Amino acid sequence: MDDRDSRALLEECLRLNGELRLPSIGTSMWPDIRSGDELRLRNVGFDQIAPGDIVLFQHERTLVAHRVLKAYAESGRAMLLVKGDNRTFADPPIFYEQVVGRVEEAWRDGKSVYQRGRGQRGRWKAWRSHMQERFWHGVIERFLGARPIAPETQTVYQLVAHALGRADAPLLAANLDWELVYAEAQQGRLTPLLACSSAAVPDWFRDRCRQDLRENQAHHLLLYDQLEQLLAAYKAVGLEVMVVKGPAIADTYYPNPSWRPMVDIDLVVHDADWAQGLTVLQGLGFEPESSRWSGLTEELTGQVAMLKPMGPAVTAVELHRDLKFLSERLAVRGEVTMARAWADARPYAGALTLSAEDAIAYASTHWAQHHFFSSIWLVDIALMVTRPELDWDKLVRQAHHDGTAHFLWCALFLAQALFSAHVPPEVLTALQPPFPKGALVRHLLWEKTLTSFQEQADARSLALQLLLFKHWRWTMAGLYHGVLPSKRWLQQHYEPEDVACGHTRLLLRHWRTLGGLLGRKP
Repeated sequence: MDDRDSRALLEECLRLNGELRLPSIGTSMWPDIRSGDELRLRNVGFDQIAPGDIVLFQHERTLVAHRVLKAYAESGRAMLLVKGDNRTFADPPIFYEQVVGRVEEAWRDGKSVYQRGRGQRGRWKAWRSHMQERFWHGVIERFLGARPIAPETQTVYQLVAHALGRADAPLLAANLDWELVYAEAQQGRLTPLLACSSAAVPDWFRDRCRQDLRENQAHHLLLYDQLEQLLAAYKAVGLEVMVVKGPAIADTYYPNPSWRPMVDIDLVVHDADWAQGLTVLQGLGFEPESSRWSGLTEELTGQVAMLKPMGPAVTAVELHRDLKFLSERLAVRGEVTMARAWADARPYAGALTLSAEDAIAYASTHWAQHHFFSSIWLVDIALMVTRPELDWDKLVRQAHHDGTAHFLWCALFLAQALFSAHVPPEVLTALQPPFPKGALVRHLLWEKTLTSFQEQADARSLALQLLLFKHWRWTMAGLYHGVLPSKRWLQQHYEPEDVACGHTRLLLRHWRTLGGLLGRKP
């Protein structure tokens, strides 16, 4: 019996009997409730839960009984803020759907040690804990600052949600700067998608978006023709190949593939087939991107860029032998287990592509790697989660195994908040970072994503990337690699083409760059 079956059985017993008795394990509610105490539970509705009550809810693979600090609604969903009396910080917010029942009474050695509603002690504890939470969130905002979201930025996301059919046509403000709306939508690579929106936008805005859509369609024809030739060439020599990102995402998840902008073609081959895969590309007229450090790029990232001039345009292909989620300077820890990715891959255009679970995981961390830029990746994820074959339990297990659970939470959280993507509440709870890290992440993520459509490294994006590692030791390892990167990485990014610099000189140059990033206003 899995965890969902156990919870369903408990809920059914509560529904039929009205009450249920369970033993307590753990010390998070000490001294009111201790390990071994017997709890009497009752099935209650959301409107029957008040601050000071103790509720039993599902968290990841366990059942937890904590005190309610606050009951509220967010984005139309019933939410609870809970905390263990013996804990310093509150748990991440939970959804009402996770609640199994309310604790009515607790017994220890045959004596009642807790009764709901007896005195004001529970409410006092809830009020004190809630004020503690507000204090710490106030400290975060005081030192990190809080910036209002521009109405033009809000309008872009509202228009996208409407174009996806996830929201009604937005009520647009009369004093919007539509030039800025278009510029931000273009930076986020969202204008082809907005061409199909029926919202009351200016005619010139709609015309520009439609022009971007036509240009995108023309570029698609070029890429799809080249992709067909590539897959045929690999099939002719018997090489197994996987198509990732652009074309695979557009064809698999978008109602209209031309809504999804594509820059290049990304292919993955087995590590043993790497040399032959490059030979096939060269036989089709592709040449390595001219760079003195192409060998280092291949060694550090497991990929190489190949270019092929086609008249005024250039077709770019990135050939991968590994799908690394993060660059070396952020301590490569959460990469897709390639054996698993190949085993789970699904058919696509005579080749293969990532499964829905691996596609969501890769999109989430790829978006984070690019400093949380390009909202089209969030649109991808909002569409990916609608697939009926998606196994949420498998997605969560793999994310925890790969150490990318917090990266995945960020992407799913924003996809739900911005585009009304349906993400099960227990999934978000199982993935989200604990407090206080979760409060820092949410604050930085919200500001970074909703106040800038530009890809640039700044103090916020670097801090976010480090905070999202699952374990603090990984965060420290990432910080170490950021401050003291390897000589290979320094050579690739900093060494001039005419002078061979020593390691110390390269480090000094790197530290000056870091100082500029940390001092840059996002």
